[in-house]
Amino acid sequence: MRAKEIMRRSLRAVGAELLIPLAGVPLACGMFASSPLLRHGLARLEPFVATLLWTGLVLVVWQGIRRRDRLAGSTPPVERPAQAEWIAAWGLCSCIVLTLVLLVPVAQAWENPSLHGSLVGGILPRNDAAGYYQGAVELLAGEPLAAWPSRRPINSAWLGVRSGWAGSWEGAILLQVGLLAMGWWLMNHALRAAGLGAALRYASFVLVERFSFESAPTMLSEPLGLALALLAMPLLLPAIQSGLRGRGSILKYALGSGLLALGLSARPGAMFVLVGQAVWPLLLLWPRFATSAIAPKERRPALRLHSESDEVVDVETATAQAELRTTSPPLAIRAKLLATACALVCMVAALGVQPLINGWYGPGYSLGQGSFAHTMYGLVTGQPGWSRVFDDHPELRRLPDDRAQVKRIYELTWEAYRKQPSRLIIGYLRGWQMSGKWIVVSVIEWLKLPSRWLGLLVVASGGLWLLWRARIRRRDDLSLYLVVQVVATIVSMPFFLPDTGIRGLAATWPLCILMLLMGLIPYREHAMTQEAPIDPTEPSPGMSVGRGAVRGRFRAWGELAESLDSRQVVACGLAAVITLSSLGQPGGWRRAAARGQAPPIAGVAVLVYDPERLPPEQRSVLGKLWPVPHWIRSQALVDSWPEPVPEEVIDALLEHPVWRLRVELERAVAGDPESRPRLRWELDPLELVPREMRAGGTGKHPRWQIVETCSEDCFEVRGLSQRLCVRWPASGR
Repeated sequence: MRAKEIMRRSLRAVGAELLIPLAGVPLACGMFASSPLLRHGLARLEPFVATLLWTGLVLVVWQGIRRRDRLAGSTPPVERPAQAEWIAAWGLCSCIVLTLVLLVPVAQAWENPSLHGSLVGGILPRNDAAGYYQGAVELLAGEPLAAWPSRRPINSAWLGVRSGWAGSWEGAILLQVGLLAMGWWLMNHALRAAGLGAALRYASFVLVERFSFESAPTMLSEPLGLALALLAMPLLLPAIQSGLRGRGSILKYALGSGLLALGLSARPGAMFVLVGQAVWPLLLLWPRFATSAIAPKERRPALRLHSESDEVVDVETATAQAELRTTSPPLAIRAKLLATACALVCMVAALGVQPLINGWYGPGYSLGQGSFAHTMYGLVTGQPGWSRVFDDHPELRRLPDDRAQVKRIYELTWEAYRKQPSRLIIGYLRGWQMSGKWIVVSVIEWLKLPSRWLGLLVVASGGLWLLWRARIRRRDDLSLYLVVQVVATIVSMPFFLPDTGIRGLAATWPLCILMLLMGLIPYREHAMTQEAPIDPTEPSPGMSVGRGAVRGRFRAWGELAESLDSRQVVACGLAAVITLSSLGQPGGWRRAAARGQAPPIAGVAVLVYDPERLPPEQRSVLGKLWPVPHWIRSQALVDSWPEPVPEEVIDALLEHPVWRLRVELERAVAGDPESRPRLRWELDPLELVPREMRAGGTGKHPRWQIVETCSEDCFEVRGLSQRLCVRWPASGR
C-alpha cells in the first residue's frame, strides 16, 4: 500500500511536467510517418535549420541578459505557479516541435538523398552502417553474428529489435530519433533542476541537434551512444552536485556511470572518461578539493521548526551535524570508497553486455571496441590512423580471421615500439593536432557561416570567452568533476578522433556540452535549494541507527529506490529496455526461425523512378503506395552513389522508369578472409498496374499496385564494395 501511494504521489507531482510531454515524441514520429506533406515540408526547411537554431539561441541569450539587467537592484517579481493543464499543454507542444526538428535530417535523406558516407538513396546502408545492418539481419534470421558486426554487437542487436518492433527499417530509424528526443527531454529536466536557465538548456538542444544531424538517418552506432549518454545525465547531475552525500546520491552516481559505460561500449570514444568516473569520488577526500573547505559568501539565518514532540529543532544545526557525520574522516573515506566501488561494478557490468551478446549470438571472438590494435599501431609508428597497419603490412588481409589478425597486429606494434619508443610520443602529439583540426572544422560546418575565416574567428573568440568564464567561476563539486573529465577527454582524443572525427565523442557529448558551458552554469548553494544534498534524518553509510541497527540498515538500503525521481526512473527504464531487449529479443527471433518461420524483414529497399517518363496519374500516387514511402528519383540515386556509377546501372535507369534497389544478406559466402559486410545489392524493374476501380463520385480513379516485370537474364557488377545484381525488364534485352 505504501509503494502504491508513493507511486501515485510521484505521478501526480510530475506527470503533467514530464510524462505527458514525453507522449509528444511518439505522436510526432507518427505524424512524420503518415504525412508525406509533413516530410516534404521538413525537407524543404533543412537548409534553414542551422540559421534558425543559432538565431534563436542568440535571441534567447540576449533576452536573458536583458531580464537579468532589468531585475538588477530591484525586488524580483513573485512568480505565480502555473496550472498543471498549461504545463502539460506547453510541454507536449514543445516536445512535438523538438522531435520534428530532430527528424529534419531524416526527411532530407528520404525526400532529397545526397552523397553521404553511410547512406545510398537516403536509407540503404553503406560502409560501417552496412556492417551493423548485416548483424541485425543475421540476428533476425536466426544466424550467428559475423565477425564485423560482433565488434559492437549491441548496436546490431538494438537495430534488429527496433526493426522487429516497427515492422520496417524506416520505422527503426524513427524509433532511433524518438529515443534521442526522449533522452534530451529528460536531460533538459535535469539541467533545469541543476539551476540552468532556458538559454543554456536551449543551447544544449542546439548542440545535440547539430551533433546528431549527420548520423540520425543512418544505422550507425553514434545515435545509440548519444542516447545512452543523454539518459545518464538525470542520474549523474544531482549526484555530482550533492557531493555524493547520502546513499541515494551514491546509487544515482553508480547507475549514471553504468549508463555512460554502456554508451561508450556501443560507440567507443573517450574511454578514459570511465577512469574519471572512478577517480572523482576519491578526489573529494582531498581537503584542497573538498567543497566544505570553501567559506560561503553569506550565511543564511537559522530556521527553526517544531517537531511532533514540540521540541525546537534547529535545521541548520541538524544539517551541519549530518554533514559532520558524513565528512568525518572514517565515514567520509568509507562513503567515497563505496561510491567508487559501486561505480566500478556498474561500469564493469555495462561493459560486459557486449561480450554476453557475442557469447550467445556471435562467433565467440571479436576485435572488441572497434579497432584498438590498429589504432595503437598507428600511434606507435608516429602516423595516427587505423589503416596505417594495412599500408605497411598488406599480408594481414590474408589471415584466416580477425582473431589471428589482431594478434599479429599487437606483435607488430610491440616490435615497432622496441625499435623506436620515441615515435609513440610523436604519434600522440600528431593525434592531438589532428583532433583539434577535426573539432574546429566540425564547429565551423555546424555554424554554416559563409567564410571559414569568419567561423575560425567566432570559434576562437567564443572559446576564449568561455574559458575565462570557467576560470572565474567559484569552485564546487560539479566544477571539479568537469575538470577531471576535461583532462580525461583530452588524454583520450589521439586514440579515436584522428579516425572518427568529432562523431567519436557521441557517448560523451552531453558531458562535452557541460564542459563547454561550465563557466555559465550558476553556482548553487544546496542549502538554498529544494534539493538539499544532506538529509538530517538519513543515516550515513556505515552508521548505526540505534535499536534494530541491522534491521534498520537493511530497510534503509531497501528504500534507496525511493530516492529516484520520475525522470531518473524513466531514464533507467529506457536503458533497461535497450539492454534486455538486445540480450533477449534476438534469441526470440532465432527460436522463431528454428521453428521454420520466415524472418520478419528480408531487406531494406528504395523504389527508384523517373518522373518524366511516368503518366501523371501514376506520378501523383507514388507517395501513397508505401506505408513509410521511400520513393526517390533516378537522379537522386545517381547523386547519392558514393562511387562512379557503373555504366550498367545508368543503362538500366534509362531503359525502364521504375526500379527497386534492395540490399539483402548474401547467403553464399565465398572464401574471403576479410571481415567486411557480406551483402548483396539487387536492382529489379517494376511496373505500376491498375488493381481495381474505386466507384463513387463523378469520376473513377485507378488504384495501382507494384508488380515485378523482370526476366531471368541478369548480370553482376562491382559496386559499393559488394556484389550488385541488375535484372532487366522482360520487355528489355
